[in-house]
Amino acid sequence: MSEKIKDAFNEIHANDILKQKTFENIISKNKKAPSLYYKLKPVMALFIVVLLSGVYFYPKSYISIDINPSIEFKLNIFDMVIDVEASNQDGQVILENVDLKHLSYLDALEQLNNSEVFNNYSDQTIEITVVANNIENSEKIMNNINESTFSESGNVTCFSANKELKDESEKFDISCGKYRAYLELLEVNPNITIEEIKDLSMGNIRSMINGEENFDNTNKQGNQNDKEHGNHCN
Repeated sequence: MSEKIKDAFNEIHANDILKQKTFENIISKNKKAPSLYYKLKPVMALFIVVLLSGVYFYPKSYISIDINPSIEFKLNIFDMVIDVEASNQDGQVILENVDLKHLSYLDALEQLNNSEVFNNYSDQTIEITVVANNIENSEKIMNNINESTFSESGNVTCFSANKELKDESEKFDISCGKYRAYLELLEVNPNITIEEIKDLSMGNIRSMINGEENFDNTNKQGNQNDKEHGNHCN
């Protein structure tokens, strides 16, 4: 009987020792945890920066602004302008004079509209083509532009297009918006080529689509304007 009582007491004592060791082990790990956290903190921060940079600089939507000049906004998932490209020389002149990057697309349009270099084109036909990652976002962007100060003049028209059309336009080295208008013009004049309309303004192209002008008259007018512009520059 005495042996059984002794064994029972030994078991209780062993459990107490185990509990004490377990407690000490937990305390020890908790003391090491902050040290490990601070060691990993810079790595975690770098990972977050890299992750956010990838998201920030990845284009999700595009806004093609065509007058003649033609420029294109690239938007990220936050609808911020991460890059702007020119599709022709006139567009390049604008980009050399106005910084539009890292603004919301509405702020970028307002800055463009208020720039001195854009004043030469603000009263002309302006067509905006939106290529978004989905229909809802495309409609949202178009609605916001239509309600913005950029469209107050009444000469701005918004269209939507898909990524396939944009990819196709790049093969011909032409803006998405002007390529979209060219496809419209083809239905009226099946013989016209991209090269023939590349340097025309959107106003001229729209007049041809509406049957108000033909290519020969438009081309002559365009050549005359080029001569006058050249004389003015000299």
